[in-house]
Amino acid sequence: MDFVIKFKGKPTLVEVKPRSTKAKFADHILANPDTYGVGLCIKLCDRNVGYEGEKLTLPYYMAFLLTEDLS
Repeated sequence: MDFVIKFKGKPTLVEVKPRSTKAKFADHILANPDTYGVGLCIKLCDRNVGYEGEKLTLPYYMAFLLTEDLS
């Protein structure tokens, strides 16, 4: 886990990966929402927009879009 931000009013994990590797720590946190209070993870990596399980994947250049104003 690299960052924790407030996204759409909720705590959100942000992982930044140099390649398309697994985010093991984020997987552990997402598997235990009652313990950690986190239900969303955004992974910035060298892939297109999509989902890997419960993680939203975004290409690096879209990081500037991670603002509270998104609906």
